[in-house]
Amino acid sequence: MKKPHIKPYKALHAKIILRDETDTSIATKVGLSQQQMSSRMQGICMFDAYEMFLIGKELNLLPEDYYRLFIEPTQYLKGVENE
Repeated sequence: MKKPHIKPYKALHAKIILRDETDTSIATKVGLSQQQMSSRMQGICMFDAYEMFLIGKELNLLPEDYYRLFIEPTQYLKGVENE
């Protein structure tokens, strides 16, 4: 059975759009290819700490934003559901 299409980083994508950017423009600014950014946004590959830092710097994230935008969405990648 094919895995359902999950978009774990919807909130991050929204934050990018609100900054008048695109996933591709942010990828370019932080040194990722469009394909690498796409793989991360789809949850195929995980963001590493340095990538989170660079993206956060570009988006002017607050410390509490990192958990909500990068860490919390990973629960959907592992099949853990909200209680």
